[in-house]
Amino acid sequence: MQQPALVATSLALLTAIRARGVEPDFVIGHSVGEFTALAAARSLDDAAAIGLVRERGLAMAEAARQHPGSMAAILGLEDEVVERFCRSILGVWPANYNCPGQIVISGENAGRRRVLRGRGGGGCPPHREAQGLGRVPQPACRAGGRPPATGVDRIPFREPVAPFMSTVHGGGSSLRSGSGRSSSTS
Repeated sequence: MQQPALVATSLALLTAIRARGVEPDFVIGHSVGEFTALAAARSLDDAAAIGLVRERGLAMAEAARQHPGSMAAILGLEDEVVERFCRSILGVWPANYNCPGQIVISGENAGRRRVLRGRGGGGCPPHREAQGLGRVPQPACRAGGRPPATGVDRIPFREPVAPFMSTVHGGGSSLRSGSGRSSSTS
């Protein structure tokens, strides 16, 4: 419920801004915000963006139900240090690179707790645990290495009217002709 509502609210704000004659020079969104960014670039219509976010949320909830775990934000460490902690403990991985010095890790509860206690070597990293959240599914846990079905194949993506900047890899992206998928969303 929360993520579709967040996207709907963002799209309502976008409509109000556009009503005043303002158009974006480029668009960027973080995580679920990338769906709003794609709609702002007119690559998706509003209904498709909200529908995809709903399907994404259902897929994430199912993955969390099948593979219980949680997340925690690691604060003030270099990316490589957090990645080393995660590699040293089975069932834990970097889930989101929020900003320099803040990486969210995700995984099975026991493994995540080992990372937070510093069992990966180098002492306990400063952290903030996410309360009441499921974990982000590790790519290798997905059936056949593919993300869960979210209906993305049914959506007609269009070339953006403003450059779309991806927070997945930090660069600009365009849509591949005929593929029906964005080169930067997953």
